[in-house]
Amino acid sequence: DISYLANRKLNEKSFEAVIFPNPTKGIFSIEAVEFISEIEINNTLGEVVYKKEIHAHSEKIDLTNQPAGMYYIHVLTKNGISVKKLIFE
Repeated sequence: DISYLANRKLNEKSFEAVIFPNPTKGIFSIEAVEFISEIEINNTLGEVVYKKEIHAHSEKIDLTNQPAGMYYIHVLTKNGISVKKLIFE
């Protein structure tokens, strides 16, 4: 599967993104040493609930319009991707 191989290759160059607070009440921040180019957040069904192109080291996000639960945050930079779990209480 080409997409699996592409994702695997991209993940080999992964970096660390920090998400806080986690767990959250809905408003949280993402920080990375590298410039973030895009943030995508998916619910546990894989649906995209937030997507934004940015060009910064950090971003404040408000998910208070979403139901409580677990979300997957994909933080993309020119050098790779970091995927984190977020608990929304």
